[in-house]
Amino acid sequence: MISIIPSLDKIDNFQQLLQILRIPSHISTVADSLATYYGDNSQELKLLLLLISIKTETGNFCLIMPTNKDDFLNDVYLTMESITSAKQHKNLISKYFIKLFESSKKIVEDNNQIFGYDGDYKPVIMTDKAFYFFRWFMYEKNINAFLQKRINPSLKSQDCKSIDNIIELTVTHAKQASDFQLTSSQISALKLALKNNLTIITGGPGTGKTTIIINILRSLLYANNNNSLSIFLAAPTGKAASKLIQSIQTATNTENAKSLSDQQKQIDSKLPEISYTLHRLLYQKLKIKPYYSAVKEELYADVLVIDESSMIPIDIFAKLIEIIPDHCKIILIGDKNQLPAVNSISIFNNLIPDKNAPLNELKDIIVRLTETKRANKDIVELTNAIENNDCKWLNHFLDSCSKRDNHSNNIDFRNSKDSPINNILKTILDKNLKEIIASFPYEIELINKSEKEQNQLFKVIFTIFNNFKILCITNEGRYGIQEINAICKKLSRKGADNYHLHPIMITENDYPNSLLNGDQGVIIRIKGIGLKAFFATETGFRSISLFKLKNYTFSYAVTIHKSQGSEYKQILLILPDEEIKIMTKQLIYTGITRAKENVIIYGKEQIFLSTINCFFNNNNL
Repeated sequence: MISIIPSLDKIDNFQQLLQILRIPSHISTVADSLATYYGDNSQELKLLLLLISIKTETGNFCLIMPTNKDDFLNDVYLTMESITSAKQHKNLISKYFIKLFESSKKIVEDNNQIFGYDGDYKPVIMTDKAFYFFRWFMYEKNINAFLQKRINPSLKSQDCKSIDNIIELTVTHAKQASDFQLTSSQISALKLALKNNLTIITGGPGTGKTTIIINILRSLLYANNNNSLSIFLAAPTGKAASKLIQSIQTATNTENAKSLSDQQKQIDSKLPEISYTLHRLLYQKLKIKPYYSAVKEELYADVLVIDESSMIPIDIFAKLIEIIPDHCKIILIGDKNQLPAVNSISIFNNLIPDKNAPLNELKDIIVRLTETKRANKDIVELTNAIENNDCKWLNHFLDSCSKRDNHSNNIDFRNSKDSPINNILKTILDKNLKEIIASFPYEIELINKSEKEQNQLFKVIFTIFNNFKILCITNEGRYGIQEINAICKKLSRKGADNYHLHPIMITENDYPNSLLNGDQGVIIRIKGIGLKAFFATETGFRSISLFKLKNYTFSYAVTIHKSQGSEYKQILLILPDEEIKIMTKQLIYTGITRAKENVIIYGKEQIFLSTINCFFNNNNL
C-alpha cells in the first residue's frame, strides 16, 4: 500500500503540515484565509494564526506568547494535544514552531494589515504578551469593564442593617413553605444577592442551587417591601429553562404552602411564572440581531437570574451585558465543574477560581454551595473523587466493582470486556419498561376517560421514561447514541418499526409547534387516532401529530451535552472503547451528576481513569 502522507523530510508547505498533524479544517481555514488575503502568505504567519485559532477553539480568549523558548514549545504541545495526536509528532512540531517563536516579531512587522492594537480595527489585536482575534478581544474587554462596574456593593451602609431581618424572614419562609432549613452557604448566597448587583453561585449536585434561586427571589421581594419586581428567569437551553420554572411552581404549591401567612403568600404570588432561553430572550423578545452589532434595546428588569450558567456561550453573554440596566441585580448560578457550551469559552467557569487557586478581585461576589442535601451520598463521593482527582478512591471503587464486592447499590462500574452492552441495556430496559409495555403493548384507549384520568395515565408513562436515561459521549460509533438507540428500540419492542411507546427528543427549535431543542416526549399510539407525540406542559400534557414533527430522534440514549439541565433517578453512562479528544473530566462529571439515585458506568477502566487525570482547565479572565 502506498502512503499518501509525505515523509517528514519532504514537508515543505503549510497544507502538508496540517495533513500530518490532522488539524480539523474548520480551524485551519481561518488561518489560511487570513494569511492569503491580508498577509504575506508565509508559513510562519499561517502557523501563528493557526495557534490563535486552536486556542480560541479550546476555551481560551487568546494566545499568550511566553518569553522563554522552552515554555513556548511546551504550551504548543499542550495546545496541539487538545485537538490532535501531538505526542507522536513532537519533533515535527518543535522543528516548525521554533521558527515561529524566533520570527514572531518580524511576522507582526511584515503584516500590519492583520495585526493591530487596542483601538485598531484589525483581524488580530495584540497586547504586551497576547494575540487575540478581534472579536474575542472585544468580548474580553467589554466583559472586564462590565465586571469592574459590578463588583462594588449596591447597598448603602445604612441599608445593610436590614439585611439580617430580611434573611430571617426568608429562612422562616423557606422552612414553613417546604420544611427546608437553608444551609450556611445558602444563607451566604442570600446576603451576597442582597448586597451586590452581581452574584455568582456555584455548587455541585444536591447542594440546593434551585432552592437558593427561589429564596433569593423571596429575599429581594422582602427587601422591596413586598412590592413587585420585574424578574426575568433564563437558562441557556429550553430544558433548563423549563425545569427552572417547574421547580419554582413545585416549591410554591406544597401542602405546607396553604398554611403560610398572608405576607408569605403575597411574596410567593410575585414570583415569576415564565422563564426564557437566553436565545429567545435576546433575539425574539428584544429582537436583537445575532451578530456583532450595536445593541440599542434595554431589558426592563430589576432582577435577572440565569441558571445552568456554565453553559452560557461567550457571544450570548457579551450581548446580554449590553442590554442589562445598571440597577438590575444579576444572579449567575451553576456548577463550575460542568460542561461549557459547545465550541465556546465558559464565562462562568473562567470567573470562578479553582478551589486551591489564589482569590481574585471577584471574591466578594462569589459563593460556593458546599453542604449537600442529596440523600444519596455515594454519588456525591464519586463526583468529589472525580473533581479532586482522588485516584486512590477511584482505584478502590473500580477494584471493588471488578470483584463484585462493591457494597453500594447506587454506583457501579461494568467493564466492557466482561459485560456485553446488549445484556446491560436489556437489564435496564426490562427493569424500567417491561410493566408499562405489557400493559399497553400496541395502543392506548382514551375513550370514556376524563381529562384528569388521561393526565394521570400520561404522568405514569412519563415518570417511567424519566426515571432512567442512557448517556453517551458521541453521536456515532459503536457506543454512540445512534447505535445504542437502535439497539434499545429493538430490545424494548418486538417490532423494530413499531413507534408506540418510544421516547423522543427534539433536536432543533420548532417554534410553530412551541417546542425547543432538547424537549423530550413519548410517542403513543392512541386507539382510533394513530401515532401522537406527547409532551409535558405546566398544566398537563399536549399531543402533536407525529407527522408534523420534523427534527427529532429516539432518546433512550442522549449525549451528555444534551442531558445538561436534566435529572434522572438512574443513568447508564457509556464510555467509548477508545480515547477520544472530546472526552474530558468535565464530561464524565456532568454525566454522573445527572443521576439522583443510581449510576452505572460502562467501559474500560483505563479509559475512565485516564480521562479523569487529563482534565483540561483554563482561566484567562
